[in-house]
Amino acid sequence: MLGSSYVTSNDYFEGIALLYKNLKDAADASDPKLQAMGMKMKEKFDKYYGSLDKVNMLVLIAVVLDTRAKLSYVNFLYGQIYDDELKVNEMHYKVKDALERLYEFYEQSSLASSDRNFGAQSLSASSSGSNADAGGSEGSKIKKYDVQAWRKTFMHSNQQMYNDNKSELDQYLEEKNENILDLDLLMWWKTSGSKYKILSLMVRDVLSIPVTTVASESTFSTSGRVLDGFRSSLTPKVVEALICTQDWLRAVRVPIDVEECIENAEKFEMDMDCLNEEIIVSK
Repeated sequence: MLGSSYVTSNDYFEGIALLYKNLKDAADASDPKLQAMGMKMKEKFDKYYGSLDKVNMLVLIAVVLDTRAKLSYVNFLYGQIYDDELKVNEMHYKVKDALERLYEFYEQSSLASSDRNFGAQSLSASSSGSNADAGGSEGSKIKKYDVQAWRKTFMHSNQQMYNDNKSELDQYLEEKNENILDLDLLMWWKTSGSKYKILSLMVRDVLSIPVTTVASESTFSTSGRVLDGFRSSLTPKVVEALICTQDWLRAVRVPIDVEECIENAEKFEMDMDCLNEEIIVSK
């Protein structure tokens, strides 16, 4: 899931849902050892994702901003995690509310930036107009009108009136999902930036968030936490002893039946004596 040349935040919750599904199957397994291990791992998982209030909304918003997924895929993933439909519906409205509030923030910021740019352009236009009047020749030119330009202006204004009733977010969610699995998501948003100007600003910030800052070797390697830069002079045998001791201390204690072990040892010795006698007789 780690990557530097492609986005990963939109795939993070998908991996979490898959992990939860595997842990749930392991906790319900018929094998006692696998069941005990699955339940123990699931307890740690529930510490961060067992409650709806503990879910990071930006992780889910990143899924929605994937044009192949959107809100319908969020509902599908939560349907795989929870058997209760009420929880799935609750999460749906919670994600949509967070998405709308984030969109309103970017919309207000965009409008404020547009007002500042419009004021600067108006000041520049008035200044250039006064210079044209002073010259006398610029203001006397006859304007040329183009029918095609008129039609383009009318079509644009008519479409804009239709789109004014719906926000960019509503238009994006109502459009059909892309069906290309290996879609270049960044390129898709780059080409759609002129259509979704505000949403593209959201995508730029949300999809650029890395899913983790911890290296995978440090996450899954015990030796990396034992042998660091300050203890790099330890011999391989000492490192192995530290790792084994740590594993033994954390292991669950299993009761040992001494009498059963003695009986097995005596039986093994008797079998070995019989085997030695047979070898001697055969010689």
